[in-house]
Amino acid sequence: MATSAGNIPISATFAAAQLEKDVLSALNRIQSKSNLSLNTRNFSQPLGKITGLANEFNKSLEASNARVVAFGASAGLIFPL
Repeated sequence: MATSAGNIPISATFAAAQLEKDVLSALNRIQSKSNLSLNTRNFSQPLGKITGLANEFNKSLEASNARVVAFGASAGLIFPL
């Protein structure tokens, strides 16, 4: 089991300009290797398509509801209570 025998002072120096240059270089390499551009059109087209399909479905429901009401009215005229 290790025990603490005392404190050892450590000092370090670095060149901030070189560090910044290295970080920027690494970022440029990452960006050049990956294609991170987003095309928002890829997101809006499916949403528009879904909205259009939902509107069509809504129209179909309204038409079927109208047919059911018309059938009920005509059946009520033919077979009065």
